[in-house]
Amino acid sequence: MRFQVPQFVDIEDRIIGPLTLKQFAFYLIAAMIIGILYVMVSLGVLIVLALPIAGTALLFAHARFYGQPFGQVLINGISYAMGSKLYLWRRTDKDNKIKISGSEFSDEAEVYGVSSIDLMSQTLNTEGNVVGADLEDPLLEEPEGSKD
Repeated sequence: MRFQVPQFVDIEDRIIGPLTLKQFAFYLIAAMIIGILYVMVSLGVLIVLALPIAGTALLFAHARFYGQPFGQVLINGISYAMGSKLYLWRRTDKDNKIKISGSEFSDEAEVYGVSSIDLMSQTLNTEGNVVGADLEDPLLEEPEGSKD
């Protein structure tokens, strides 16, 4: 084997113990907020405020929904809630020209708005080597002695 192919490229590196850099950053931000609250408020209020902050840090650091981190799911949910729910199809102003050339067409014919079904039907049509008269089916021949 000449080259090694990297594997598991979608798994983040463990930088600080069992934590990735993002997970460590979430925990560090939560610890800094709790540290500031420790200085500013009493112990009872600190416990009431620290539990949701620690839970939120835990959620952002470890929760994944359908393979996406919680932060991305939260951003997608907010953009969906704030965005328009009505989708209207509008034709674009682009020219959808398909150039068709061949012996059965003129030198170059420009066709507008040709769908794939139209293109398939054009490939199925045969212009040459078509026999006008039907040939007799050799399997339906009558036996020699049964002619009237």
